[in-house]
Amino acid sequence: MKFLMYLFPVLINLVQAAVFFISVQRFTDAGADKVIIGATTTAWAIIYCLVNVIVSRIANEKNAAALIFTGGTIIALSSLGFLVFDGLYTQFVWLALIGVAFGLYCAPFQVYMKYVENGSANAAGIAKAAGRYTAAWSSGFAAGPLVFGLLSAKAGFSICLAIGIIVAAGILLVGNYYKNRKPAAVVPAETTVSTDTKLPDFAWVGWLVAGIGTFSVNQIRTMLQPLGETLDFNISMLSWLLFTVSFAQASSAFLLSFTKRWMFKWLPALLIGLAGAGAMLLFVFSEVLPVFFTAAALFGIYSGCFYFLFVYYALLHPTKAARNAGINEIVVAIAGIIGPLLGGALANAEMVYPFALSAILISAAMLVHVFMCARVKSE
Repeated sequence: MKFLMYLFPVLINLVQAAVFFISVQRFTDAGADKVIIGATTTAWAIIYCLVNVIVSRIANEKNAAALIFTGGTIIALSSLGFLVFDGLYTQFVWLALIGVAFGLYCAPFQVYMKYVENGSANAAGIAKAAGRYTAAWSSGFAAGPLVFGLLSAKAGFSICLAIGIIVAAGILLVGNYYKNRKPAAVVPAETTVSTDTKLPDFAWVGWLVAGIGTFSVNQIRTMLQPLGETLDFNISMLSWLLFTVSFAQASSAFLLSFTKRWMFKWLPALLIGLAGAGAMLLFVFSEVLPVFFTAAALFGIYSGCFYFLFVYYALLHPTKAARNAGINEIVVAIAGIIGPLLGGALANAEMVYPFALSAILISAAMLVHVFMCARVKSE
């Protein structure tokens, strides 16, 4: 059952990454303005943000499975829409519908997973859940671009349709299992966090660091393909570049699931930030494909770390985990709204500007993160 639970974020995020890739590529091939290209993910993010405002208030362990089931069903409907109504601008409708689906899935899944993982809400159990969850959805993002990079559009959307149906059916099975074996997946009060409550509340630090990181991720997802076109990278190479980012992200997050108390130390915070800023600078100053792959791998390591921290810091709080998880997704959505549009506007002036801005913002967030971790040590 745990394997199936971690399979859901793989499948769902495969759909998201695949649809993002083909939407950006279709507008790029059509010669659309860079702002329009960026707006492909913004349409998704606006709806995603609005849905999360509601879901963050109502999501709990009891209704999480029902919300995930609804999200899977909507993914299937959206994929069918892409297949039947495949106009260039019509895809904004289906992107928005996928935003609804992800809003119903992401925060409820995080809350549910916190208690499913070893039935424990302590710091070690949360680290395991945060690392494995991040590795799972990152693996889906790694595979997503390859669906449309290597297959036809019709085949790709057919796969997405099948995935939506599988997720909807699968969560019924898993939800029923945990309902019978662990009613509502609720941990009794006397077994919840004890000494771990002394750990600092770093949820807002996660929102800052991962918010800036997600802003930068959106520069890569929406502007890397137009940049690659100017450098004569073919669509297959672009899909493998995006695969490299997410594969490195998944690998680093999975390894972090076995770690313990580094999350509040300043040196890891410094190294993580330097990796992200350095990757963006490589995108700015290089025009050679091998260096692009190096930058993609380096950024993937960075994003695996900050997404792990994002989930870990949010779920660590003994009473506000559901609210924090909801805010996590709102932060992701806001970055998804601003990042692609601002990136498109900057790219109209010069293709490397979005990546340069991200390098500066990542460095600023790194300094705040390092300061807060050093403060914890001094206290």
